Order: sequence, then structure tokens, then C-alpha cells
Amino acid sequence: MAEVRCFDCSGMSSPYDCTKIQRCRTDEQCYLRAYVNDAYSIMYDMGCQSNSFCSVVPKRSLSQEKEILDFTYAQLALAKDAANMSMVDVFAGSPHKDLHITAEDDAGNADELPHSIQKRQYEIPLCTKCCDQDHCNSDLCPSSLITKPSGLRCYDCGFATVTDPVLCLNVRYCGSDEKCHVASQTSPFGIKYQVNCDSVSRCTDSSTPFGKRDVFDFENVSISEIADSQNDGSGGISERDIADPGADELQRVSRAGATRCFTCCDNDFCNIDYCSRYRPLPGITNISTVTTTSTTTAATTLTTPDPRLSLLFVQFPEDVERELNTAPVRWVCQADGLPAPVYRWTRSPGATDVTSQAAVSADGKTSTLTFDPVTPADEGTYTCEASNMYESVNRTGTLTVWAPLGYTDPKLISVTEVQEGSDVTLNCEHTGYPVPQYSWEISLENGVNSNSTLTKYVLSNVSRDDSGTYECYVDNGRENRTVTTRLNVTYAPEFTSMLPVSINVTEGSNFTFQCPAEGNPPPEWAFMYVDESNFPHILSNVFTTANSDALIITKMLDSYSGSYTCYIKNNLGTKSQTVTVKVVP
Repeated sequence: MAEVRCFDCSGMSSPYDCTKIQRCRTDEQCYLRAYVNDAYSIMYDMGCQSNSFCSVVPKRSLSQEKEILDFTYAQLALAKDAANMSMVDVFAGSPHKDLHITAEDDAGNADELPHSIQKRQYEIPLCTKCCDQDHCNSDLCPSSLITKPSGLRCYDCGFATVTDPVLCLNVRYCGSDEKCHVASQTSPFGIKYQVNCDSVSRCTDSSTPFGKRDVFDFENVSISEIADSQNDGSGGISERDIADPGADELQRVSRAGATRCFTCCDNDFCNIDYCSRYRPLPGITNISTVTTTSTTTAATTLTTPDPRLSLLFVQFPEDVERELNTAPVRWVCQADGLPAPVYRWTRSPGATDVTSQAAVSADGKTSTLTFDPVTPADEGTYTCEASNMYESVNRTGTLTVWAPLGYTDPKLISVTEVQEGSDVTLNCEHTGYPVPQYSWEISLENGVNSNSTLTKYVLSNVSRDDSGTYECYVDNGRENRTVTTRLNVTYAPEFTSMLPVSINVTEGSNFTFQCPAEGNPPPEWAFMYVDESNFPHILSNVFTTANSDALIITKMLDSYSGSYTCYIKNNLGTKSQTVTVKVVP
């Protein structure tokens, strides 16, 4: 079966609202499906489906389908007015008892349906039909309540241009003063085509940029003139290209290397049938080209058809970025032309042949290279080459693989506390692809700065001088992050200076008992006085400094002679120093 072009839309309230076209595979047909959704509305899905699917759909006539749809539209109108009317009530009087209102498919076996069109449980199927002609699936499930718009339907890709008219996959209803239009345009990248609706006045205006001097006018040029103008090694054109255009249709068509092409026509979808290398002119069933040869008598002879048609890519690899462990990558390579091409895949760097990894379709028209799952080893630039005995063309796509940055365990936390003398590892390791790179910036509390490029920063026998801020910068080329931790090294309290064993203090003077010390956490201070008889006392005229590291006694008395002990303590230890004080006259 030849390729068919079908309307391709989902969830439409009318099949005539669909403007998208899909080019089906040779083993597929057009289909249309009508169903009731959970909002009590009739909706339509349309597109391509396999021949095997179409072979099991219900075989009801169009009149039967129309009767079912008309009945359903009427019942749904009643249901929207009746608050308690169920779906069972809606279909209770259905003229066709085989109408399914369960989640099963129209053919009675949901398991045989492709997953993409299996019905959800809230959908009630009404009509499923297939057809095998271009654009045929908008009319398969008729209803008196769906009015087909009037007007000419044409391919219309707006102001966008395509390399061949068949590559335009959008249609619309033209205005009453418009016709279907196709015209070639010369660009820095070769010949492009504008496919759209255009005004009747433009179609008949010979002063447009696509005037009569730039195109072939089949009403006023002879077969030999056309053939001679095409005899440039490109394959020429055949008698079928010189068909009678009809009195009501303006045809100025160039094929396979002609200079310009400008056509307006007034049949539905007719504007992709002109100027294309891949579709025959209307009324012509076989595409073939001929060359011309001149004899000594200057006669022109049509010879055996030339089987060549330049290769043109329809599907090809393009640059893709894909996250690891997500959706697969499938590159489909398809080039149209005569003779049909064969495909070869290579991977760079190295131009490694990877054709064996690609799957060729049953009809040989496509070659698909699939990466599932995508791995870092798949990354690279891939080229699909399509070639036949006359030419070779290629397209290239680059697969870039990546994975987001993620912490490993244990991850770096905002504050890392470790006791002096132990070992510590600051772990900044991340997962991700490309492989992350690391940069450390270290600012110590003692003012010393340093840096490193290690994944993990390891400190052995840490000291209080290692306390500070450790900042790790991670970058894998796609994203980056900065992770910061403050290293807090703890240690037991220590006296920063040693006190004398004994001192003399003059009676009546002030006495300050200073105990300088440090620790992390900061220590707490405590003082004890024991008189010369070895009895502890609490003195009334005693003060401590703001940070409690000194004992101040005002007006020393003779009875204050004795031992004075200073204690320092934190959660890691306790230390003390004692001074013997003698009060003298």
C-alpha cells in the first residue's frame, strides 16, 4: 500500500477542526474514533493506525454510525439537563445493542489495541473506522449535528517555506476569495516552496514575483520545448508532466530541475500535487521521467524512462541532549528518491561504523538507531548516509548525555565539628555527568588561605589551627554548585600562662587573681579560697571580671592569707592552678 496522508488530532469536538496532517507508514491506514468523555461530550481522535488494528474494528455502515451518533448527541443533551441521568440511562434506548459502554475497545479486545489509543475507563466508544485514501478520516463517523464547513481545503504552512511541498503538514479552510497556492522561491540554501491559501487576484496577476516569464505555461509551450529546457542531466520530464491542465485551472508546473514553479488550483488539498518531486500530477498514476536526444534532423524523441529521482531526507538525526535514565533516543533516517537508498550509520570521532546497531524497517524505507537506555558510552556525533547507485547524501546529529549533580553519602554539612587530634574527611563528592570537577577555597581562622582540587579534603591529626571555612565549588559543565562547611575543632581548656607558686600581698591593698585560659568550647572559671588552717571560706568583698577569668579582692586583710585555686572547665576536661598568698603589713 502506498503512503497515505491522514488528519492527526486528539480530543477534538469536531473532526473538521483538525488542521494537522500525518504521513502514515505503508503498513498503516487513516482512522477516526468517536467517544463520550467524562464530561458527557462527544470527542474525536484521528490519525494513523496499523492495518492489523483496522482489520478488527466494527464493520458498521456509515448510516448505522450516523444513527448511533445522532442518538447519542440527543441523549447527551438530555443528560446535561437531567442532574441524575447516568450513562446507562443515556444509552438505554440505543438503536444498536452492540454499542459498548464499558472500558473495553470497539473491537471487544483492549489488549490488542496499541497503548496510545487504549481507552481510559471513563470513555465510552461510539465509532471507530479506518480508510486508506489521503485525507479520508474526517468523514468516517458522520452525524447530522456536525456540519462540515464549506470552502476549499488547502495545505497551508503560512509564510514558512519547505524544501518540497509534500513536507507541509498543516491544512486550513481557505477564504471564499482564495485558492490553493504553491510557489517556489530561490534562497541561499536552494529552492524552497511556499504552500498556502492565496487570493484569486494574486493567482491571476501575471505581475507577481512568479510571473509567466519565470515558469512553464503548459498552454503555450510545446512538448519539445519543455523537454529541451529540461535536458540538463537532471532527468528531464515526461509526457505525464504535460497533461492538459483544464480550462478552469491555472497550471504552471516545473518538475525535476525546472527553473520556477507557480500554481494555483481549486480542488481540496491540490497544492501539494504540483511542484513536488514525490507526487504525480493530478490524474497521473505513475511517476517517471524521460530524457530527450536530438538527431541530425533536430527532431526530439522521448526515450526510455530514467529511474532516477534525487535523494531528499524526510527524517534525519538532529542534535539531542538527554538526561541519563530517562527517555530513550530514537533517530529515524529516511530519504526519499529513486532508486531507493540504503543506509549507513557512522559515529565520530573515529568514523566508526555502527550500522549493525540500527534497525531497518520491513519495507526498507527507514533505518532507526535507538539508544535505550542512554549511557555515557553513547555520547558522540552520528551520521546517517543514504546512498544509491547515483548519489549519496547524509545528515548528522550529536547526542549529548548528561546527569544532574547529586550528593553522595555522607554529604558535606554546614558545620563540621571534630575534636583536636582526630582525623576528618570533608566529602564534597557528587554524582553527575559529565564527571564533576572540584575546586576548594579554604579560609582559616588564623588568616591562612589555601586551595585544592580534590574530591575529598582529608585532614589527619587536626589541630585548632585547622578551624575555618572550607568552600567546595562543583562544576560538570552543565550546572554548578557551591557547598560550604565551617570546620570547628574542639579541645580541652588550657591555661595560657603559668601562675607563681606563692606571692605576698600588702595588707589593705587590692588583689587580682588572674587565670588566663582558652578552650573550645570556651571554658568556665571557678575560684576557691582556703585559709591557713585549711578551711574554705567565702569572702564578702570579692568580684570577678566580665568574662570571669579573674578574681578581684578589695582591701586585703591579714586573715585572707591562704591558698587560692583557679579552676577551668568545658565538656572536654577540667584543669586547675593554686597560688599561696601571704598578706603582709
